[in-house]
Amino acid sequence: MKQALRKELLVKRRVIAGKPAKGSKDAAIFAKVFTLPEFACSDTVLTYVALPKSGEVDTLALIRRSFELGKRVAVPVIVDEKMRFFEIDEAMEDIGDEITRFENTVCITPGLAFNHDGYRLGYGGGYYDRFLAANRVFAIGLCYGELLTALPREPHDMRVDIVITD
Repeated sequence: MKQALRKELLVKRRVIAGKPAKGSKDAAIFAKVFTLPEFACSDTVLTYVALPKSGEVDTLALIRRSFELGKRVAVPVIVDEKMRFFEIDEAMEDIGDEITRFENTVCITPGLAFNHDGYRLGYGGGYYDRFLAANRVFAIGLCYGELLTALPREPHDMRVDIVITD
């Protein structure tokens, strides 16, 4: 059931991504993220980097703003079937030290879709579910309003603390 839903949502997201309004939707999402007290108080931002043509909410503006605010920024890397986060530099070219302490940290959490309770449908690897289960971070889901929908849920699924839409 989840596999079929993933295919359907990928198509829907690509349609959204192909529209001229995607940039303004992304900007509206990040304007809300930047007003969150948890983001303002954070020292570290864990975030995915949107893949070209993926249709994901583009995190480049978030990464740049985080650096402007003096925050550490880290991106996920899969090592031995485990997701770990490594600090990046402002040019986003060099990967630095692994982040292992998560005090005052927000985690920008990707998903194909989210529901109103903060549960997400990811890409099927379970990496974020395992990470969120093992680490105390403030998890922020990013989602276009059209992708806020009812979703199947399994016992191992972890919810984000807040879902931000356009």
